[in-house]
Amino acid sequence: MGYRDKDYFESQLEAIQKLYQKLSENGSDQVTIQDAIITWFSDGYAETFRNEYLKNNTLVTQ
Repeated sequence: MGYRDKDYFESQLEAIQKLYQKLSENGSDQVTIQDAIITWFSDGYAETFRNEYLKNNTLVTQ
């Protein structure tokens, strides 16, 4: 795994943790980290994150 892959995964983990905190604060039911991860992938957060990450972190070569 290269440096950029590690940066991507660390950034994604931080975003999942933020989603978990948001779900925990806003929900009346107790939310687990597993619930947050499932929501991350099933509700489109992962795809949105990936698109934004690639848009903001793409290397431009000439």
